Amino acid sequence: MATESLRDMIILFLIAAVLLVISFFSFNEKGFLFNNNYIFASKYEREHMDKRPWYQQTAVSFFFMGLACTFFGLSILFNDNSICYGLGIVLTIIACGYAIIAQFINM
Repeated sequence: MATESLRDMIILFLIAAVLLVISFFSFNEKGFLFNNNYIFASKYEREHMDKRPWYQQTAVSFFFMGLACTFFGLSILFNDNSICYGLGIVLTIIACGYAIIAQFINM
């Protein structure tokens, strides 16, 4: 395995770990809420908003992206550019689609 491939694989696994940790905390409704509706809300709106649907949306989106990065890293590890890479692409599309649909549902 080339040095560049090893570096890329390690970076992808680190990104996946960070995304999955953020997802875990969001499922438990702990920590910072990585959602535009919360970030751009005024202080008053933040104090009075129901954060549960926004935590849920963040948790699911970050979970799918963490899994996608894991599969992209596995595709480098196993030199398998078809199955793992394809699963990563599918999970990325699912994460983006879920984030867009959940945004309209939660409004």
